[in-house]
Amino acid sequence: MEYLIHIIILSLIYAVFAMGLNLQLGYAGLYNFGHVAFFGIGAYVSALLSRAGLPVPLAMACAVLAAALAGGLLAIPALRVSGDYFGIITLVFAEMFRLICLNERWLTKGPMGLPGISRPAWIAPGVEGMPAYLLLAVLTAAVAFVFVRALTGSPFGRALKVIREDEHIAQAFGKNVQHLKIKAIAAG
Repeated sequence: MEYLIHIIILSLIYAVFAMGLNLQLGYAGLYNFGHVAFFGIGAYVSALLSRAGLPVPLAMACAVLAAALAGGLLAIPALRVSGDYFGIITLVFAEMFRLICLNERWLTKGPMGLPGISRPAWIAPGVEGMPAYLLLAVLTAAVAFVFVRALTGSPFGRALKVIREDEHIAQAFGKNVQHLKIKAIAAG
């Protein structure tokens, strides 16, 4: 039973990942091959801050902000090119992040990973905590789903769809395409 719960938790984590990527690729039409790097940035920020003594919910919130900030900062220079070149730039960023995580052992412990990551106080240690982790994963996926659903149903989401179809039409409607794309990458 624990194995099944573990698989469901991983599936929910990757569902959140897919929702963020769908916001960028499905709605804005941005081929972001470096999306996994922002996923990793969030994971490492959360783990490092919780290991430093910050409460886990606050560390998770900081991780979301760090990933969004990294996405927005990368998008500023990367969006100067379009199409396949944007995808290549994001892929290069993901590879650079992977190499940094692998080689900066003083920070990330390299290929061995970070030991002793704190868990939320209400989750029991070991196998007994698996149902609570499942609840946390379900709540996180639900919040992400509601957030993405609200974004895509808003004027922002409709503007992203127009940008995906034809950027020139979006500009003709008075939309700042560059800012909308940066926001889409940061939100994703």
